[in-house]
Amino acid sequence: MTLAGTRMELDEDTRVDITLRLQHVTSINNDGRGVRLGFEYVRPNGDTVRTLQRFIDLTQKRGKLMALS
Repeated sequence: MTLAGTRMELDEDTRVDITLRLQHVTSINNDGRGVRLGFEYVRPNGDTVRTLQRFIDLTQKRGKLMALS
């Protein structure tokens, strides 16, 4: 199953439009309520990859700064 034209809003300033492919579904509660979905990015273009990498880098830097304070 693929979801074309998916908009991921990672933070207030970071959004990417991408196609996702469902990879797995995992139950997170014993009572059958709630699942975790795992997706794969389908052929992201160069701009999308750069945006995602920049977001990851900034998030890691923020985490390190928070750990120091």
